[in-house]
Amino acid sequence: MDIMNIPEHIMKRIQELPMVSDVAVRLMDIISTEKHSLQQVIDVIEHDVYLTTRLLRIANSAAFARGQSISTIQRAVVNLGEDLIMGIAVGACSGDVFQKELKGYDGSTGALWRHSLLTAFAAKKISELVVKNPPNSSLAYTAGLLHDIGMAALSEFLEQGSKKLNGVGNDEGGKSYVDVEQELTGTDHTELGYEIAKNWQLPEELLYPIRYHHEPSKAPAEHKEIVYCVHLGDILARCTGFGVGNENLSMHLDSEYVDYFNLNRDHLDMLIVDIQDEFERVRESILGPMENEVVDHKTILIVDDSKTARLVIKRCLEIAGWQDEYFLEAENGIEAIEFLGNHPVDIIFTDLNMPRMGGEQLIKLVKSKPEFQNIPIVAISSLNNAAKTEELKLLGVKTVLGKPVTPMDIVNSIKGM
Repeated sequence: MDIMNIPEHIMKRIQELPMVSDVAVRLMDIISTEKHSLQQVIDVIEHDVYLTTRLLRIANSAAFARGQSISTIQRAVVNLGEDLIMGIAVGACSGDVFQKELKGYDGSTGALWRHSLLTAFAAKKISELVVKNPPNSSLAYTAGLLHDIGMAALSEFLEQGSKKLNGVGNDEGGKSYVDVEQELTGTDHTELGYEIAKNWQLPEELLYPIRYHHEPSKAPAEHKEIVYCVHLGDILARCTGFGVGNENLSMHLDSEYVDYFNLNRDHLDMLIVDIQDEFERVRESILGPMENEVVDHKTILIVDDSKTARLVIKRCLEIAGWQDEYFLEAENGIEAIEFLGNHPVDIIFTDLNMPRMGGEQLIKLVKSKPEFQNIPIVAISSLNNAAKTEELKLLGVKTVLGKPVTPMDIVNSIKGM
């Protein structure tokens, strides 16, 4: 473990944070053990009246009840599954930590909890793809839930420097997010999270993903698999548009992840879709209703030679409030032109690199025809640099998005269209 010199006044704040409940810690201990029984989980839950009531309420919600009345903890545990129960327990027993507004990060009330839940879903799915020594998937889930707890303590010390944090990735000369936290406060959220987890007496296996999820290559060798699961899960959660305020801006993918997972780009895109689906399934039951972006119905043409990429864009649009009947899909520019000749189209999303006719040629053709030239175009490119963006804007493109796109990117790109 590297040496941490956390300022005394910030360490004091850690000591003042509400402790996670004994019930949550005992559940973590049980679930982190490969060989445990369902009855052990039930025995712990039944001794907490508040948690029992909350679990029964969620188990009887429309998302989980399946038309049946759930009246016992045993049936609730079976219906919900251990991982979701762990999430509910952590949220219920430490809600003040996860639900608070994080002004230093420009994070709204509940943003940390939403991001943590998405990271947990992602880390669990990723743990099943580890090539060697796969970690306990439930442990990966719990580590995903807890990875950013240090933000709850550090936020208030960042409030004066939040404008500087907003510049990370733009004008900070390539500095990482945690580097700027260190400059502003003398510590960062991974160090604080590690100290909080120790103070809460959490299982040792959970300490390292919290400490090293931004720098997984520095983790002890025996814990690298689970640390990389949380590292990658954290990034995928951000790709859905749910980071924590301005903390969305800078998160670098450690290239060594390829040594641990059998993953390619299509796998990553599908994982983003899967965790979005899982989040949407449980969101309202666990988190309550969220404000959704209200979008006027328009017809959108999605042009990309990758079926997976089209699915990801479509899913992002659905989260933003669009419906299936307003989507048209084309595999290349030629097919897109055929659609334009036969269907009214309000917005075009197009990739650039496609066979037969690429995105730039399609854009030039659309803008050259009077009947199509007023259709707003959103270009999506892996070459996300200032020169390419300016070149596309000169061709008449409304917005240029870099891959991978997020629901927030989509919402912002179509505002006012």
